[in-house]
Amino acid sequence: MEKRFLRLKTGEVFYRHFGRSTGQAPVVLLHPSPLSSVFLERLGHFLSDALEVYAPDLPGYGLSAPLAQVLPRQMSDYVPFLLNFLKKKRLKHVRLYGTATGCQLAIAFALAFPEKVERLVGENACHFEETERAELFRTYFPDLRPQADGSHLLRAWEMCYKTCIGFPWTQVPANAPLPAGIPLAQVQAMAVDTLLAGEHYDAAYRAAFEHERAEYVQSLRVPATFILWQQSILWPYMERLASFPMPPNVRFLRCEGDLSKRYELIKTALLSPQPSGA
Repeated sequence: MEKRFLRLKTGEVFYRHFGRSTGQAPVVLLHPSPLSSVFLERLGHFLSDALEVYAPDLPGYGLSAPLAQVLPRQMSDYVPFLLNFLKKKRLKHVRLYGTATGCQLAIAFALAFPEKVERLVGENACHFEETERAELFRTYFPDLRPQADGSHLLRAWEMCYKTCIGFPWTQVPANAPLPAGIPLAQVQAMAVDTLLAGEHYDAAYRAAFEHERAEYVQSLRVPATFILWQQSILWPYMERLASFPMPPNVRFLRCEGDLSKRYELIKTALLSPQPSGA
C-alpha cells in the first residue's frame, strides 16, 4: 500500500493506493463519514490481488483538505472532487465501491457521469422517509466544537461507541455493550477520525442522509449491486430500499455470513459481469 497526497482544483487530497494496474478498470473505494480511508484499508488489501485500488479521504475528512468553497450541503457538492481525482489520476473508467456516505457519493457520481462508471457496488444504502430525516437532523449530530472542559471529546466517544451498536445511536441505551468482534480499538479509530474532521464533521454526513432516497437508485443507468449484510445496524432501512421497484441494472444481494463472506461477495460483485439493464 502507498500513501500519497494529490493537489486538485477542489483542494489537496490524501489517498491510499493498493495493488497495480491489471488492465481492468480500477476500483475507487469511498468511505463513510465522518471516517477516512483508514476504515477501508483492510478491504483495499483484500481486493488488491485482483484489482488496482484507490481509496481517497473525502474532502474535509482524514488528511484531505475541505472543499475550497462554501460548506457543502448536498452530495452533488462532492461530485467535482471525485471527477477531478479521476482526471488527475488519468482514470477514464472506474468501478466504484462505497459504504454509507461513500455509497451515496458513488450513486451521485454515477448519475452525473455514467460513462465513467463501469459498475457500482454499494453497502449501507437506505431509504428514509421525510419524518425520519427530520428527526435525524434534529438529534443525530452533537456539537463537537472544542470545549474548555473537554466535554466534546466524551460526546464524540459516545457517538462512535453507540454507532457500533445500533441505529440511530441516540436510541442506544447508556450501558449497552459492544457487539462481539468489535474491539475498543475500532471505536478509538472512529473517534480519532471524527475529531480530525473538526466541528464540520457532519457536512457529508448530513448530505448523505438527504440523499438516502429510493428515487436516486431507481434512476441509475450503470450496473449496480447493493449488498445487504444482515449484521449491519442499517439492515431494516436497507431492506426498505430493496422493496422498491428497480430497473434491471440494479440488483440486491443478501449476505448472512461473517465479515470474510461479505468481503468475498464485494469482490465477486466488482469482478462478475452484470447486465447493463435499461
